[in-house]
Amino acid sequence: MARIILDQVHVRYPVTQDHYRSLRRVLVRLVTLGQMYKQDTRSRMVHAIKGLSLTLEKGDRVGLIGRNGAGKSTFLKTLGGFILPDQGTMHIEGTTMPLFSVSAGMDEERTGYDNIFLSGRLLGISRKEMQKHVPDIEAFCELGEFLKIPVRAYSDGMKVRLGFAISTCITPDILLLDEAIGAGDAHFLEKASQRAEALYDRASIMILASHSPEIITRLCNKVLWLSHGNMVAFGPTEEVLARYLETTNDADG
Repeated sequence: MARIILDQVHVRYPVTQDHYRSLRRVLVRLVTLGQMYKQDTRSRMVHAIKGLSLTLEKGDRVGLIGRNGAGKSTFLKTLGGFILPDQGTMHIEGTTMPLFSVSAGMDEERTGYDNIFLSGRLLGISRKEMQKHVPDIEAFCELGEFLKIPVRAYSDGMKVRLGFAISTCITPDILLLDEAIGAGDAHFLEKASQRAEALYDRASIMILASHSPEIITRLCNKVLWLSHGNMVAFGPTEEVLARYLETTNDADG
């Protein structure tokens, strides 16, 4: 069973240091008794998420909307375990699959095929089991012979195709996407949308950050609207998206 429960979660990070409070930095501070990254305490802090309370259940497909700087990426990274909340409690049941960037955490010095098995290993999937997914990944990403060369030679669009194909070939309980399917050409977007829709039957919860009303409407049954780290609204897609677009149009006008 998949479930996400946030209760008064706050996230802050230093603006002059890393863009988020990573687990690595926190652990290093503890080991060095605060000597390393000591300057962090003197940095101006950004309050990226402010008292967010939210419960998501099986079947929720959430579109994450808001202007740049609203806290969307920080919210996803917090759910993915890459950021530590400063206050509040966060409870997550189920396996989580984050797909945040065009490189999707791939090793650019290795080939596309190498990265398929590397990603599988990181996800706890054996090479033998991952081999079963290779034909599907090959067909979806359409990279052909490029899968045999180092990823550093790929365009951003090619990295997105491979990363998305790998990440969606398995069945996570919770899928986190940050504009990932918004990259690439119209042909890829259509394929990615169809693949995401098929994934709904297997994954329990999906959260997608996107600036595209069309993608949100097509893929999501709920919308979470953030502004400056605050939750403005959370509810049915049509209702919340209409309010957001009306506000955006009024501001542009």
